[in-house]
Amino acid sequence: MSPTSQTAGVNNVIEEIADDVDTFCAFGQGATHPATMGQASRSFSGRTGTSLVEHHNIFGASETRLREYARNSIRDRDTPAVIGTGWFSHYPVAYGYAWQSRIVRKCFIFCWNETVYDRWFWVNQGWGGSGND
Repeated sequence: MSPTSQTAGVNNVIEEIADDVDTFCAFGQGATHPATMGQASRSFSGRTGTSLVEHHNIFGASETRLREYARNSIRDRDTPAVIGTGWFSHYPVAYGYAWQSRIVRKCFIFCWNETVYDRWFWVNQGWGGSGND
């Protein structure tokens, strides 16, 4: 279970992982290159049987496969996934996933029906509950 408050212990773990993944300062905030996120597994070594798998796009582009890796982790293994919310942006912990399909009527010269998919992740932003959705 995730801690509900920002304690000294939580700060120590955050700083340790930030060192492991080579977090640096950019525009007044911590930034981490997606390619180094897998190095967080160093923090698990000798402490837990937890494993870590890392996937990213080298150019920071959104890809269906990346969403599906996170979705599969949550849906199939009941395991949360750390997801990126933008290039050198925030990495919240996703713990829930939902989707829906709907038919949308489109018209240009002639009309047709198109299936549209909406997808959501429920995330813990890591800010002591602020902004979780």
